[in-house]
Amino acid sequence: MVEVWIPVVTTLLGALTTLLTIWYRNRLEKEKRDKECFLSGIVEEESELLEKLAEIRTSVGASRASVYQFHNGGEYFTGKSMKKYSMTY
Repeated sequence: MVEVWIPVVTTLLGALTTLLTIWYRNRLEKEKRDKECFLSGIVEEESELLEKLAEIRTSVGASRASVYQFHNGGEYFTGKSMKKYSMTY
């Protein structure tokens, strides 16, 4: 009786392994596509920003143009909020 179950179990485990491998590969490929799409959006936004900075720089006759961002930076040990001012571009 055991001799009958060995090929059946082996076949089922082989099929399950194949299906799991295909599922995992598709998942990895989807994550890669999503990441590439996200990065291409960032590159487009950044290039537009750099073009605007170049326009501003040439329109006012400056040698440089920068973008500064005012943001919260955490808390001091007393609990008071930190305020930061960073050059982002």
